[in-house]
Amino acid sequence: MKRIIIIIFLMLFLHETICNGQIMMAVVKNNEAMAFWMKSQRKKDIGKVIHLLKESIAIDSTYKLAYINTAQFTTMLGDIKEAINVLELAIKHYPEDANLYFVKGVLLAKLNEKALSDEMFGKSITLFEKEFKETNKPSLLSSKAIVNAFKGDKNLAIIELLAVQNFFYDITFNPFELRMHELELKHISKFDRSRQIKEFWDPYFKIDSNEFVIDYDR
Repeated sequence: MKRIIIIIFLMLFLHETICNGQIMMAVVKNNEAMAFWMKSQRKKDIGKVIHLLKESIAIDSTYKLAYINTAQFTTMLGDIKEAINVLELAIKHYPEDANLYFVKGVLLAKLNEKALSDEMFGKSITLFEKEFKETNKPSLLSSKAIVNAFKGDKNLAIIELLAVQNFFYDITFNPFELRMHELELKHISKFDRSRQIKEFWDPYFKIDSNEFVIDYDR
C-alpha cells in the first residue's frame, strides 16, 4: 500500500513539474518574441514575432499574455479579423476577463461593427463591476470608466472617475495614486473616441516598444 502511495505521489510530482516546465517555456518564448521586436522595430519582422508568439501558445494554450501580444501584432499587420479570432481563443480560456472583452470591443469598433462592439464593451463593464464587488479595488472602477469612454459615453466616464477620485481621498493619502487618477480624469475629459479607436494598435502610428509586454512574474 505504501508503495502505491509513493508511486502516486511521484506521478503527481512529475506531472506538476512537467506543467511548470511548460509554463516557463511558454514565458521564455513570449519574451524571446518581445526582445526580438524591441531590437528589430521593422514591420517586415512582425511575421517572425507572431510565429514565436504562436509557438508560446502551442506550448501553453492557457498563456493569456501570448494571446494578447499575438492579437496586437496581428492588428499591426492590418488583419483585424484574425486578431479578433485570437482574442476569442483567449476568451474561451478566460471567459471572466473584462480586459479581453474590452480589447475585442475596440477591434470590432475598428471594423465599424458598432452593435457587436457595444456588446463586448457591455460585457467588459459588467465583469469589471463584478470584480469590484468581490475585491473592492478602485482601479477596476477606473478601468470601467475607460470602457465607457470607448463605448461613447464620455460624460458617464468622467462621473465615474470623479467617484473613484473621491473614493481614494476617503481611504488614502497616497499622493502618487491620487495624481494618477487626476491624470486619468484629465485624459478622459479630452477623450476623442474616433481617434483613440483608430490609433489603438495602429501600425501607422509611432510604435513604442514599451507598449508590448514581457512576462517577468509568471
